[in-house]
Amino acid sequence: MCPVTGVSLVEVERNEVFGALGERVGRLAANRVDVRTHEVPEKALMRSDQRGAYPIVHGIPILLAPEMLVSVDRGNLIDTDRDPYREAYEEMDFYNAVAERAQSDVSNSDAYKMVSAVVNAGSFSGPDWLDATYDGASQADAYGFISPMKGMVALQLGGAGIHAVKFLLAGASESWLLTPMLGEAMFARELAAAFGVENKFRAIVGIAEEIPLRDSHFDRVYSGGCIHHTITERAFPEIRRVLKPHGKFAAIEPWRAPMYRAGIKLFGKRERGVNCRPMEMGRARELFRIFDNAMVSHHGTFTRYPLIALGKLGVRPGSQIIGRITRFDDSLASKASLRKYGSSVALLAE
Repeated sequence: MCPVTGVSLVEVERNEVFGALGERVGRLAANRVDVRTHEVPEKALMRSDQRGAYPIVHGIPILLAPEMLVSVDRGNLIDTDRDPYREAYEEMDFYNAVAERAQSDVSNSDAYKMVSAVVNAGSFSGPDWLDATYDGASQADAYGFISPMKGMVALQLGGAGIHAVKFLLAGASESWLLTPMLGEAMFARELAAAFGVENKFRAIVGIAEEIPLRDSHFDRVYSGGCIHHTITERAFPEIRRVLKPHGKFAAIEPWRAPMYRAGIKLFGKRERGVNCRPMEMGRARELFRIFDNAMVSHHGTFTRYPLIALGKLGVRPGSQIIGRITRFDDSLASKASLRKYGSSVALLAE
């Protein structure tokens, strides 16, 4: 559906786009230029009111409002330098480049190795399913909360589709990826094909603040470190809207704890070229307002950022060692009543 108006979309041919919108067509983005005839894709998704069409690029629907094709005479253009689109457009080049490199050799990508680890694993949510090196405890909480996955219709918000593919291997009947990055969507489709589950996988380009999917469609929604890139006051209601009754949402996120501030000042961010505004209670409050049951589970009060710093210096303990350290950290922090200062969290809601 249209992410802005909610009207239904119908797949059409290129000539039908010009027939509905006129001979001069442009993107809705304020910095647009007229789109030449040959630049309009062969297929698009036309709004039922015929006032706009979303391009389908390499078989993937681009359901970002600024990318909607409209008549050039239309006003009220969208400024991509403003929220909720600003961060997605600022980071597109970075994440699309990362995805393009991975897509050039899918079988040697980190994502492929992470998914390969669970092909013959046991029931979903066990230790073999965890891939968040420094946030494994939070991911264990999240995966445990949304399990079992068998028969579920699942949605991954943001990222390169690792979790969406794993959900299918865990028995999900259908799995979707929503990301603002076309490169990630294309890579995820190749990743799904590499594991033989492409017929049950869907990828679309869009943002969590305007999920272009119908109400009550999903049993499970998961995000691995992407919700903190959103405007939570808009994203959480959208997540609630697309979940079925008794559906579950889980995410792992960085939390603005004292060690986070100290870690960033001393060692810098884990990734260059991207924005990172960690979660805090002010941004998480909407989760508690929107959902009937919600909680925040903290981990890594003392050790998460020192471990990340060691990783940046080339010292990377194995996941089992990091897991033991985190469990000891959590035990110590609980005894000292300091768990709430853990800088890795699982957001859980039903």
